[in-house]
Amino acid sequence: MPDVKIGAGIRRFNDGGDTAAVVGLTIPIPAFDTNRGNIRRARAEALEAEMEMERAGREHDTALAIARDRLATARAEARTLAETVVPGAERTGALAQEGYRQGKFPYLDVLDAQRTLLDARLGLTTALRDYQESRIALDRLRGAAPLSEDMP
Repeated sequence: MPDVKIGAGIRRFNDGGDTAAVVGLTIPIPAFDTNRGNIRRARAEALEAEMEMERAGREHDTALAIARDRLATARAEARTLAETVVPGAERTGALAQEGYRQGKFPYLDVLDAQRTLLDARLGLTTALRDYQESRIALDRLRGAAPLSEDMP
């Protein structure tokens, strides 16, 4: 739709002192004003926006891959600690206590076994926290409801 402009006014002629009413009408002719500059700029902006979307998509895919790796690592660490390390430390602690009762080990060995068990439990707690944080990060990136699996 062309941009039509209408103007009106009064004009006084100096030669004879005459006054006249003036009406003007301006209609741009598209053949001479094709708006090429604005079209080029709009195309460039659209291309820039498309490239930005592609870049953001690649960044999102990378973040998803990293989050999945972190989740798998945290899950594996928590499972190892829960299934192997903590039970082993519990057995060692029980054996140290029994050995102390029988006079085979000094009490320092019992304390050392208890410290090892506490360190293993702390490691498990930390691994479970890391697992949950990794789950939350992955859920946010996926834009989905939390994963159905609650524990590793």
